[in-house]
Amino acid sequence: MDPLLPLGYQNRVISRGPRKVWVGFVPEEFDSLDDEIRTSPEICNRVLETLGAVSEVMERGQIVKEAVGLFPQSHDYHPIIGSVPGLEGAFLSTGHGPWGVMLAPGSGEALADRVLGFGSEEAQFLEPFDPSRFLDL
Repeated sequence: MDPLLPLGYQNRVISRGPRKVWVGFVPEEFDSLDDEIRTSPEICNRVLETLGAVSEVMERGQIVKEAVGLFPQSHDYHPIIGSVPGLEGAFLSTGHGPWGVMLAPGSGEALADRVLGFGSEEAQFLEPFDPSRFLDL
């Protein structure tokens, strides 16, 4: 079986306005970063089949664009959010992996509070995600 087929993977359907959705899936893992990442007619057909099982409207959908890519994710699978050690005034909010779309508003707000010096409850939760955790690697 093709390892990129969206069976048992984390599927995403995101509304992008009237009559348009973005559909994606995240493969569980690759053997290495050198693996070829691609799309194919078979994968697109499986995505349409999956959508058809959820919605009759989407079953009649048409793929108008295909794309592939990787989500930035840290090696410890936790986001990297906070100030960059040794680089005053630089901040990061990255490495959310496939959950970036869902986590971006909250992590962005918490980081903005930290940058502006607010002591919000959300900013207190950023400690485990501080970029300095990688200094001992």
